[in-house]
Amino acid sequence: MVHLPLALHQGKPESALVICFGMGTTYRSALSWNIDTTAVELVPSVAKAFGFYHADAARLVNDPNGHIIIDDGRRYLSRTSKKFDVIVVDPPPPVSAAGSSLLFSKEFYALARQHLKPNGVLPDVVPGRNSDQDTDRLRRKGRHH
Repeated sequence: MVHLPLALHQGKPESALVICFGMGTTYRSALSWNIDTTAVELVPSVAKAFGFYHADAARLVNDPNGHIIIDDGRRYLSRTSKKFDVIVVDPPPPVSAAGSSLLFSKEFYALARQHLKPNGVLPDVVPGRNSDQDTDRLRRKGRHH
């Protein structure tokens, strides 16, 4: 979810924000670019399970470029002044999940855009009827700033 936006970024990307930690794969991928990477996860136990999915999780948790924050992604954006080259929501929860509509709203995208650096990239996921296909519907709509 993060490699393509980072690769398509105009210039050398220096930072990424991952909203929804999930298995940590996108966070791990962003760190592989040796950039400042912040992940925001609402549920503490989700981030704690990182080591279950990735053998190198302990090393990545201690990476000085990485920051895992337990908070609501939208609330985090409303409280921080940080700006990012790439912001991804990965994987987006199904629209039917409690509170997930807040991540698919005009207000969320407007707030996220305020936290993009010049030439920043915010890929857009289009939720469909079948939540299993949500991730497959990623389209680089070019929400460039």
